[in-house]
Amino acid sequence: MRARFVHESVGGRVVFGAGTLPEVRGEAVALGMGRILLITSASSATTGDEAESHLGDLTTLRWREVVEHVPVALAERARAAAGEVGADGIVSVGGGSATGLAKAVALDLKIPVLAVPTTYSGSEMTQIWGMTDGEKVTGRDPCVKPSTVIYDPEVTVDLAPAVTAQSAFNALAHCVEALYAKASNPLTDLVCEGGIRALSRALPDCIGHPRDIEARANLMFGAWMAGLAMAEVGMGLHHRICHILGGRFAVRHGAANAALLPHVVAFNTDVCGAVLDPLRRALGSADPALALWDLARDAGLEPGLASLGVQRRDLEAVARQVVESSPDNPRALVHDEVLAMLDEAWSGCAPGSPVARRGTFPEGGS
Repeated sequence: MRARFVHESVGGRVVFGAGTLPEVRGEAVALGMGRILLITSASSATTGDEAESHLGDLTTLRWREVVEHVPVALAERARAAAGEVGADGIVSVGGGSATGLAKAVALDLKIPVLAVPTTYSGSEMTQIWGMTDGEKVTGRDPCVKPSTVIYDPEVTVDLAPAVTAQSAFNALAHCVEALYAKASNPLTDLVCEGGIRALSRALPDCIGHPRDIEARANLMFGAWMAGLAMAEVGMGLHHRICHILGGRFAVRHGAANAALLPHVVAFNTDVCGAVLDPLRRALGSADPALALWDLARDAGLEPGLASLGVQRRDLEAVARQVVESSPDNPRALVHDEVLAMLDEAWSGCAPGSPVARRGTFPEGGS
């Protein structure tokens, strides 16, 4: 038990279970929505169609343009369109990008959001918004947090295996970072351990049996726990790097999470000590960094930043920006040490492996 801590709860309504999507109209009405901006991503078009049919005449405008990392120009267009039709509420159907655009609109118009997540990002549980204009900028505002979230695992069964795995690693990263965040406490530790256990155990089943509703529900439960953890204690070094890579090089957020998380965990392990015990227990491994790397490989994900299009020569600038931005992290951020960690993550080698320590890397980067 931690000797001293502060806990500040973030509330919200959750409707969880297979077959709950049809409840979207009743939930929207309960929030006072009468003129809805319905935001749907292209990858979730079918679920968006179903949501629109349930909402009926409450939908005033359906917005289909959704881009990862929420470009500022896109947010401004969506805000203007919502204002023109007098939208008094937003329903988002999709992954973190759809939720992110809904938040960007709500940040300006101060209208409620109802989220129907179709991936496992966890963004729907937080007050955190993010937009990109050459660099990704994030902030916190209570008005952007969805008032209600409908978690229906049935809407995720058609997710491509790569998207499933990348999104699950995004959720895993939220749980891991929350363990050693400054604001962590015994309650968030329990949430994180439960989230990591659910995510790591359900992911292989979802990859091997994509239409397994129980496995999908367990993965979605883990994502909910991850979102709660992130909402309570925020993000740190790992997500700061991911945001830099996304803003500067358009690296997909989930893919960046999978490539980086094992190496950030290895970077922090020595200074964290028992703080990472919930991670060790949840993964069933004394070496959580290697266990995460194995989990990503077993899920079919490319292990290195080189495979995501990041050039080795760009790591110097990324390391400099990371150190200058001073993200929350238990280990002091020294430029050369951060660069060495990024170099290892770029290589695709297992964290701490002899190949990575020698500085020799597979072909495919420069």
